[in-house]
This record gives sequence, C-alpha cells and structure tokens, in this order.
Amino acid sequence: MNNEAIVYSRRDSFRKSVLSNLRANGFIPAVLYGADNDCIPGYVSRKEFEPVFKKKGLAGKVTIIIDNQKKSAIIKDIQKHLTNHQII
Repeated sequence: MNNEAIVYSRRDSFRKSVLSNLRANGFIPAVLYGADNDCIPGYVSRKEFEPVFKKKGLAGKVTIIIDNQKKSAIIKDIQKHLTNHQII
C-alpha cells in the first residue's frame, strides 16, 4: 500500500444543491461500493484526490480512510466537466 490516503466523508443528502455546494467548496462527490456493504455516498477533497488520481489513474489501487479505518479501493469511474475537464 502507499502512504497517500484519501479521507472519505459520508453524506446523507442527494439533492443537487448540496452536491453543487460540495463542488464549490473544493470537494468531489463520490460513491463507495464494496462486497461487505451497500453503496456509501460521500465526498473527498479535491486537493487529496487529484494528485492520487494523476499518479494511479483509473483502476488504480488507492487507500481511503472511512470511519477512522484504512481500506483499499479502486477508482472505477470519474466524470469530467465538458469544457474545463475538471473532475466533477
């Protein structure tokens, strides 16, 4: 495993306004899937995610911290803005 860990915070709201506020404040909405649990909606910091994504890319194994526990994860899919190509 690597030393670069991404902190994953849970979110309860699915409204578009909440997701827009997250993006405006420097966060990227995300969904965590796994065999041992259902999907967990949340968000990650753009400052933490982008360097790790540039290094690992899609299908890269990363370490996330959720509920104060380290877990391994794979980046399965991302969405980018059409004109400025930022991760949204």
